Amino acid sequence: MAARAQRGVRRLATTWIATARCLLPQRETGSLGPGEARLWGRHHIAHLMVIFTDTLQTVTTPTTIRPMTLAQVIDERRKATGTLAHIGHEVIADDTATRLVGQARRLLDEVESVLLATPGPSATVDSLVGPVRVTDHLRATLLAMAAMGLHDGIDIPSPALIESCRSLSAVLDQTHGGRTIELRVPPACAVQLAATESGPSHHRGTPPNVAETDPVTFLQLATGFSHWSEMRSAGRVQASGSHVDDVANVLPIVDMADVFRVILADD
Repeated sequence: MAARAQRGVRRLATTWIATARCLLPQRETGSLGPGEARLWGRHHIAHLMVIFTDTLQTVTTPTTIRPMTLAQVIDERRKATGTLAHIGHEVIADDTATRLVGQARRLLDEVESVLLATPGPSATVDSLVGPVRVTDHLRATLLAMAAMGLHDGIDIPSPALIESCRSLSAVLDQTHGGRTIELRVPPACAVQLAATESGPSHHRGTPPNVAETDPVTFLQLATGFSHWSEMRSAGRVQASGSHVDDVANVLPIVDMADVFRVILADD
């Protein structure tokens, strides 16, 4: 059982590292060109450095205190937006984006060496927002990096999309689970939800209200980068049933679009 858990952490850590690398400029040397400077601004890189530093400190700080749920971790990190933005501004100081990129790469290399070491991090660790499972810290910060990709128009790896969708559906299940609506996001996940007003409760098989969309659209909806009615009109959500539009009432799950308007302001 322990070996399987370690393999799960390693798989998640590998996805986390690959996503972090794709959010940094790919060139190793030289100054950023005009297009790169616009895409990878100082605040973008500084916030990645905040995530890397936070993760490095977190995974090297074991604790025996009972961890928070994934939903609590994601919500507490959202509440810490102001703190994270302030730390990011301190990181920037007078540095250029080019100098920050070099620092960010070195930090990420250090995080990678810790995450992929044998043995790996402790199962429960102490984070910026309190005691967490190491997997939940990685999922919450992976979600933050996926949202940065949405904000800045950077494609992120498919495994990161799928993992972020699964994290968000797990939060939905914790907060709005029920038997009225089934929300499908193939190949990532499916979750059954309660109606926000009175609706039929289905105890066997598929509920009478079904919505289906793709991982990118679900991530955009769940993090506040797009709206249910907009995606329905564009044909990016297929839905049936009299209560299916109740899904709009539980979105976004976490407003990362608003978070990054604060954190990445004035880039």
